[in-house]
Amino acid sequence: MRRAARQLSGWGRYPLESAECLRPERISQAEKVCTNSHNIIARGLGRSFGDASLNNDHDVLICERLNRLCSFDRPTGVLECEAGVSLADIIQFALPKGYFLPVTPSTPHISIGGAIAGDVYGCNQHLEGSFCQFVDKIELLTANGRVVTCSRERQEDLFWATIGGLGLTGIILRAQIRLLPVETAYIDANYTKISDVDQLFLQLEKNQHNCAYTMAWLDGMAGSKHAGRSLLIQGDHARYEQLTGKMQRRPLRPKRRRDISIPDMWPSWTLNSFTVGCLNKMYYWRHLQHARIVKYQRFFYPFGHLHNWNRLYGKKGFLRYECVIPWKQAATALQKIQEFFDQKSIPCFWAMLKLCRDDENQGLLSFTRAGVSLTFDLPRDDELITQLHNLNDNIIEWDGRLSLVSDAFMRPSDLRHMYPQLEDFLELKQRIDPQNIFQSSLARRLGMIPQ
Repeated sequence: MRRAARQLSGWGRYPLESAECLRPERISQAEKVCTNSHNIIARGLGRSFGDASLNNDHDVLICERLNRLCSFDRPTGVLECEAGVSLADIIQFALPKGYFLPVTPSTPHISIGGAIAGDVYGCNQHLEGSFCQFVDKIELLTANGRVVTCSRERQEDLFWATIGGLGLTGIILRAQIRLLPVETAYIDANYTKISDVDQLFLQLEKNQHNCAYTMAWLDGMAGSKHAGRSLLIQGDHARYEQLTGKMQRRPLRPKRRRDISIPDMWPSWTLNSFTVGCLNKMYYWRHLQHARIVKYQRFFYPFGHLHNWNRLYGKKGFLRYECVIPWKQAATALQKIQEFFDQKSIPCFWAMLKLCRDDENQGLLSFTRAGVSLTFDLPRDDELITQLHNLNDNIIEWDGRLSLVSDAFMRPSDLRHMYPQLEDFLELKQRIDPQNIFQSSLARRLGMIPQ
């Protein structure tokens, strides 16, 4: 298999680094590559936002061709597949059979290996937990060249280190997951306009258990004066009898929206505070406050038809600031964060809120915890990282943490404050990978790997 020198970045288009890329066609090829490499990280579809899947001047194993479905048990919904299979592939295969993803993040264009390594979560995290709650088994290529099968009953410590472990315990080759049975491909959705922070958290506390899915789109350009202006979005999987007309004729096969691809030469000046502020106001006011039946794509992936939407930010890219804050501090944190952006003149082009819970068992480096997750997409400039370091101090004061999958700017000291099980993870990694064969730019930047 040939090596190819390439420039890679995360979805935020920052940082941009060189790497020696290898793209196996079969798992047997991946096993041979890894046993001959002394410094490598796996990469799925490249949807982590920072440098979690980068390995500057070293090897990157591109897993996109390891995308075969191995087996599916229709009565139970148990699927076994290779790590390069995307969530979109699974939906396309399973939805016509009456199954859907039990947990989905805001894009289906991530691989199963990436979903496990990042322990992704969705807008039902407060009820069902993160992706790892539905992973039964992982086949992992370890540093000694052996393929190890780990689960909750077998190699348990390795299983929970691999969940959310950012690919640092080995190469995920295959996984077995449980899917969710559904009657239709539609969502019974409800949109509620919220005017401020107090009203938002009052509605969240009152209605969080009423529906399977709860999230809020935040007007990131509202400024501190209108902080918390948002749309509370809730929904359940629609039953067949709720459908009407054409929906009933194709309950599990809705018509797809036409995809739009953003060109690489898109003029970034079109995305600015004025244009996004206008678009946000339009998005807020166009929603009517009543329940309606919508396609799953519109509910879970409202901009999923915009391919390469990260190009809208131009060559400088953007930083995703994704944090989780305990419930008691969450309202104050949201207010303070939006005030911080306002004072520093930091434009926020996209913002979301989701509810989270604590799980008795989860990955040692899993992001979610009981509270509220807040996600902000910020166009990058030369001063932004320094400004965000100041905001990180407030996150630590609120007993919150930042997402490693989204990170491109965290400091090593931030990591140690935010992730109390970090030392347990590093101890296990030292035991199973003493030569640090599996490493990434993120791991070196945060001091998880000696430089």
